[in-house]
Amino acid sequence: PKSHYKPGENYSGFKPPLFWEEKGGKAGVVDIDYKPHGEGKSIDEKGNIYEGSFENGKPHGRGKLTLVNGVVYDGGFSRGLKSGQGVLVSRNVKYTGSFQNGKKS
Repeated sequence: PKSHYKPGENYSGFKPPLFWEEKGGKAGVVDIDYKPHGEGKSIDEKGNIYEGSFENGKPHGRGKLTLVNGVVYDGGFSRGLKSGQGVLVSRNVKYTGSFQNGKKS
């Protein structure tokens, strides 16, 4: 599926993903401002992958973020930041616990 965005569009400082699809392989659901909304998957321009819930174009709710450097976070998000309970795995380190405003708490 192709993105619902026009190349280079930017909404309130958030660059939309290059690829967006709803679970099940259908085109992703977007809100009135063409931001991802609901369950889906996005791949950004760097190749980072996020699968989970979106609200207002940002990860919000439960999801999994896989960065190109191999770091994986699986857990809660709030307005695009790690929030609540989650698991962060990077190289030989695994942290399971709470996150607030994108950081371990």
